[in-house]
Amino acid sequence: MHIVDALFVGSDFVTSVWMSRDADKTLKKFQKKHRTEIPKLLAKVEHWAEGGFVNFEGGEGYPIKHESDGPGVYRLGHKTLFRLLGFYENDDKGLFIIIDAFLKSGESLNSSDKDRIRAVANVKKYRQWQKG
Repeated sequence: MHIVDALFVGSDFVTSVWMSRDADKTLKKFQKKHRTEIPKLLAKVEHWAEGGFVNFEGGEGYPIKHESDGPGVYRLGHKTLFRLLGFYENDDKGLFIIIDAFLKSGESLNSSDKDRIRAVANVKKYRQWQKG
């Protein structure tokens, strides 16, 4: 079971964002080596949440992309190889849950990255998360 805590929640946000404690630990670990990358990425996630994630979804050039290897899974990223993986709670797309965070080893996803995506899809499918 993944415990998720509020990241960007309230009336200022079209999309509420919750993050798993595991993803938060990964962010903190990564930030020790790359001090500026995580704050920049989180500032972008906050901006997207304010405007609504659906307005930033799409294909090439969009920061929020659907992952074909995981039904219902989306990848968040911005000008770095660090990625956040999550999904919408339901079809209204008002609540997004970040379950995993990782640093890609290159531009293309490798088999380990794809395994992570499929694992996040299972968390969604079997509702293996709860608010903390």
